[in-house]
Amino acid sequence: MTRQPAIPSWPRTVLRRERSAVSITDRTQVFDVPRERFDFEVFPGQILHAQLANSQLPPLQVLAVGEQLVTLDGNHPLAGKTLCFEVTIVAVRPASAEELRFGFTR
Repeated sequence: MTRQPAIPSWPRTVLRRERSAVSITDRTQVFDVPRERFDFEVFPGQILHAQLANSQLPPLQVLAVGEQLVTLDGNHPLAGKTLCFEVTIVAVRPASAEELRFGFTR
């Protein structure tokens, strides 16, 4: 007889703190740009899109605007945030041979 895994009560709320790739803040992605490089008004909280030599950059958030410098943040908008998910398990199945070999789904 195959024993079915116990499923805790669902739905369940899951908090994710600074452990996933999305939620890690990379301080090297925060940098200053001379204000004179902007030919338009910028303000804190504004999202800018930039492009360099045929490659798209992620959105940049304006963190601060000073008299001479604008501080930009190239991190994902959820970086550094506590992520909260509500999930519902709808089915449980045995792991495949590949999942057992790698220890996770691919």
